[in-house]
Amino acid sequence: MELRQLKQFVMLAETLNFRLAAERLHMAQPPLSVSIRKLEEEIGAALFDRSKRGVHITEAGRVALVEAHKVLLHAAETVRAARATVQGLEGRLRIGFVATAKFTLLPKLLSSFRQQYPEVTLNLREGDNSELIEAVSSHAVDISVVRYPTSWPSQIRHDVIDDDVMMVAMPAQHRLAKRASVSLSEVAKEPFIHYREHDWPGLYHVTVNLFREAGVIPTTTQQAMNPNSAICLVECGFGFALVPSAVRLVASDQVAFKPISPRPQEAAVHLVTIYDPEYQTAAAKHFRRMGKELYLAEKSAAPLKKASSRRSRPARA
Repeated sequence: MELRQLKQFVMLAETLNFRLAAERLHMAQPPLSVSIRKLEEEIGAALFDRSKRGVHITEAGRVALVEAHKVLLHAAETVRAARATVQGLEGRLRIGFVATAKFTLLPKLLSSFRQQYPEVTLNLREGDNSELIEAVSSHAVDISVVRYPTSWPSQIRHDVIDDDVMMVAMPAQHRLAKRASVSLSEVAKEPFIHYREHDWPGLYHVTVNLFREAGVIPTTTQQAMNPNSAICLVECGFGFALVPSAVRLVASDQVAFKPISPRPQEAAVHLVTIYDPEYQTAAAKHFRRMGKELYLAEKSAAPLKKASSRRSRPARA
């Protein structure tokens, strides 16, 4: 039994006329008669009564018609779902992300994605850089949002989707908290909270490079697993830390954040999407595209916001 036969059976049941059914099926009448006869032989029951007075569906035919409609509907839905998945309109998208991505970037990106692709099921997984890079490499997730710079296997590719900068986090009551900016030579004199290289190799190496560029060595007294842990230690008075500026959004007023002055070249950090191009679903490609579009839109809008801010400042007396 083939779907073609079921379509022909349904058409004949609807028209009860071999000639008309054949015309609507764009085929000759004799092949249609042969096809229906073979279907009846396979089922083992007559589906139609044929007489000089016309064609009439049998009781077995009426039962078969109900099931044929179900089969054809299921087949059509199977094709539609498969095509929608290939086009990225349905299916599942597994996304990994670092903690700092959920402060500003991820809510905007996920909201836009769900509006455009509401039938795609999103599975979210939070982790650190190392875990998420491994998840992409092993195909446990389709795409991950991680901190950059960092390192990953050669088959992994990335797209920048957000810019950030490293800042000095210190206890709000510290004497340097009154300053507009802080130099790394001053930070090096204070107890310093470093990152564990294994947990956050990207931020660990950025921090090392910043101090190396400044020509000073920090006095490391604590190690943090991630920027959130570093902020917690700062709030508890254990020392200073270098963190991405996005962390400010979730910190308490017990922590002060200061720009590094002079600003080192190594201070820039980014959020990037990482993926394996050999294992890209259509939904993952849509997510990457939207991330890049959001990034470019915000970069082009940034100069306008700065200009507007300058114009709105009150004149000095």
